Amino acid sequence: MPMLFRFSLYGFLKNLRFFEPFLVLYFLFRGLNFLQIGFLIAFREIVINILEIPAGTFADIYGKKRSMIFSFFAYIISFLIFSLFDGYALFFVAFTFFGLGDAFRTGTHKAIIFDYLKSRGIGDQKTRVYGYTRSWSKLGSALSAVIAATIMFFTQDYSIVFWASIIPYILNIINFLGYPEDRITSPKKLNLAGFIAELKDSFKLLFSQKPLRNLLLTTMTYEGVFSITKEYLQPIIKAFALALPIFLYFDNHKRTALLIGLIYVIVNLVSSFFSRKSYRFVKKENKHTMKTLVILTLSAHLLIAVFLRIEFQIIPLILMVFLYAFQNIWRPIAISEVNELSPQEKTVTILSVESQSKSLFLFIFAPLFGFLIDKTGLYMIGVLSPLFLLVTLCLLGRKSDR
Repeated sequence: MPMLFRFSLYGFLKNLRFFEPFLVLYFLFRGLNFLQIGFLIAFREIVINILEIPAGTFADIYGKKRSMIFSFFAYIISFLIFSLFDGYALFFVAFTFFGLGDAFRTGTHKAIIFDYLKSRGIGDQKTRVYGYTRSWSKLGSALSAVIAATIMFFTQDYSIVFWASIIPYILNIINFLGYPEDRITSPKKLNLAGFIAELKDSFKLLFSQKPLRNLLLTTMTYEGVFSITKEYLQPIIKAFALALPIFLYFDNHKRTALLIGLIYVIVNLVSSFFSRKSYRFVKKENKHTMKTLVILTLSAHLLIAVFLRIEFQIIPLILMVFLYAFQNIWRPIAISEVNELSPQEKTVTILSVESQSKSLFLFIFAPLFGFLIDKTGLYMIGVLSPLFLLVTLCLLGRKSDR
């Protein structure tokens, strides 16, 4: 498949976000508390919520390739602001551009892949191909963790990881210039009234199809819980690094950098493996697999709460690796199910709604998680998450309407 290399290269380069393993620690270093960090995350999700569905409709109408290239430029502006400026207010500006990049990217590339497969009569391979390309994204994250840890170990300068992140995004723009201008990505001509009409039709489709609506609610809670939980991996690693009686000849900052690099390499290699193998879990009835994953995820969160409460961090770190594995089995299956229920001409819009539902969850609950963690401790992440996962389990327990 000639385009498989470019699809995989996109994910690999996109995940070379060298700042990501240290973002929460960077905010803590700048004097922010978890509540303020929660508000930053919520603000980013507000931007995504406002723009994501219109951005998806824009991509469906005017071109997916054009939408993707625009998103890369927005990300680069965000990285520049983080690297050049400091201050809580400016972090909101940086996250505005970051959210803009997410809004024009999420759902768009998945739709390019699915449309490409359908156009060549191999649409039944969507879970396998998406899982394969996603595995390359996770390999990018693993390499990113190694490079980021190396940068932080030797420089102890957070701004450099933001500067370095600009390079792979420029390379991805070059990669996308090589994407074909065919019927999948070629822009259509449509005026504003037509654009709004297309947007309304997408919402009507969403609310009129109960199976699609329930599936989106399911992914919202599961993906939302995972997105919040993974943000708190960094402080857990830092606490573990400071308590660990090794690397004592290094200062605390270097010990933390080493351990963060190691843990992030492990979780991303695990994620890559399970994402690539996710197609093996696809069955005629995917609900059983999804229910099993929710039960395992819920159980892991409860154990995380117990062991963080007694300050025994090694078990929560191991369980976090399992959470990444579960999510990387879940994600390709869920996305393929959403695509299956979506008309081809509205694929990006519906996938943007799926992504936006997670953003809505983070917007509402990220500050709550941050506030309660500030008041009680990190173990609260394992107390709150199961409550939402029970909702996911209930939604999956409903009889299918398909």
